[in-house]
Amino acid sequence: MKYTKKSILTFIALLIIFIGAGQLAARMVNESNKTVTVITGDYSTYGVTESQPIVMYTLSTCGNCVDAKAYLDSKGVEYLEKEVLSSQEFSSEAGRLNVSSVPATIIGDRLIVGFNKEEIDKAISALNIN
Repeated sequence: MKYTKKSILTFIALLIIFIGAGQLAARMVNESNKTVTVITGDYSTYGVTESQPIVMYTLSTCGNCVDAKAYLDSKGVEYLEKEVLSSQEFSSEAGRLNVSSVPATIIGDRLIVGFNKEEIDKAISALNIN
């Protein structure tokens, strides 16, 4: 079977369109699914201290991570970001937390998996830092 240059280019163009549409659909599903999990516990082994009470596990490609970081920035709250693909240590920590999605934000004794302004505000209020 002989393929022409035009048929190969058409195939590549369609492949790019389908991949882009799939990524857009996945993002829409993730954005519409605002399920957030909050787990209370001792997170001191993850770098949470009295002077650094907020640690956020992220991925650079995660839209909700960008939103969560922007929200904390808008509140003037300092946090330690741990991009899970940038370090084996951060990836291992996220694995030990047993989280299957990001952002995973530790605020004091609360682990918030997902992005939800109200849960973040409640956790920050409990710390009396802002």
